[in-house]
Amino acid sequence: MDSECNFSVDTLKEAEAWSLFKNTAGTCTEQPDLKSIAFDVAKECGGMPLAIVAIAKALKNKEEYVWINALEKLKSPSLESFEGIMTKNVYTSIKLSYDYLDTTELKEIFLLCSRMGCTYDASIRDLFRYGSGLGFFESSNTLEKAQCRVEDLVKKLKDNSLLLDAPNKTSASHSYTISDGERFAMHDIICDVARSISREKGNVCTMIDDVISCSWAKKNILKNCTSITLHDIGELPKDLKPFGQLFRLLEIARNPLEPQTLQAKDGKECYAFSGKLDFRQFMC
Repeated sequence: MDSECNFSVDTLKEAEAWSLFKNTAGTCTEQPDLKSIAFDVAKECGGMPLAIVAIAKALKNKEEYVWINALEKLKSPSLESFEGIMTKNVYTSIKLSYDYLDTTELKEIFLLCSRMGCTYDASIRDLFRYGSGLGFFESSNTLEKAQCRVEDLVKKLKDNSLLLDAPNKTSASHSYTISDGERFAMHDIICDVARSISREKGNVCTMIDDVISCSWAKKNILKNCTSITLHDIGELPKDLKPFGQLFRLLEIARNPLEPQTLQAKDGKECYAFSGKLDFRQFMC
């Protein structure tokens, strides 16, 4: 994934990894019934700091059976192939951190964060807009309560090391200066895992400008997509027949595209409207 900000992913030696894991998980790792299990869990993280911290926070103060189950999953990773530096163990440790999130709402927000494009420097305000468009905060009876809810969810994800703080900056796309508390970042590897979860869980695909043409061609992958997120693309495809189940599109584009009519399955027409921070339902 291309980004404007790089995060260190140097692997740690076994002793360093164990020390980081213990410091993160706390004194529970010293309990006689957990110590050996905790050591094995740390070892299975492959020396990757972000995986170690994420799984240590997820397992902190959990019951012994949770630790045992986590270790078994780490020893039997579910994803078959990876690109670049990620290993099966790293994927599984981050996936477990996602699995152990307290609520479905928190999980959904985490997955949505990975679809926002500029995950190295994203705005909580934009996350609120996307989430509202998707109907995530309907239980909050006022706008203020919904906004506070988003801020609380982002904080919880940061506490679990699934999101990071972002520096102060003046947004190029907004007229206001955004403080640390109003922005967040997501590590590239965690973002890749989150997008993989989205594809497996809900047939949700995320596509970025330089890989869009290749992605459209993979019709066998995309034919069951129910939702697609597009980032900075030059044009929409003229034919949506490969996307037979598509009913939702979230598009993030620096240069708004012209509204156009797209052909969906069975010859029906889907109406796609695009522009910055715009969310529309396909009426099929």
